[in-house]
Amino acid sequence: MDDEQREKQNKASVLTDMSLLNLAKALKDGDFRIYLYLGLPLTRLIYFYELTREMNQKENAFKQRCLMEWKELRTPSKDSSKVKDLEYALRASEHGELADIFVERHRLKLELTKDLFVTTN
Repeated sequence: MDDEQREKQNKASVLTDMSLLNLAKALKDGDFRIYLYLGLPLTRLIYFYELTREMNQKENAFKQRCLMEWKELRTPSKDSSKVKDLEYALRASEHGELADIFVERHRLKLELTKDLFVTTN
């Protein structure tokens, strides 16, 4: 097995762009805590929030931008570290059910799909 195949195999499915976009949709609207727990700078959050409002986009666009920014900032980190950080942020921001789904899907090496989440936003 070459390095590229090994790297693909070690990638966490729950951290793919599609998984994070689906997770973002399931997060509570108007709750910035998870992004602060993930270490995103408050100025960046405000910028994304204002950009979303300026473009007349829904709250989901803001949440998705934030998670994609976090992923980008954490590029050099190992996936195992990112998974632990995201699980912690979900639990600390009172998204325990989402954290349970996230951990289970990671254990099964499966992506997060939109049908897993029942949103009440």
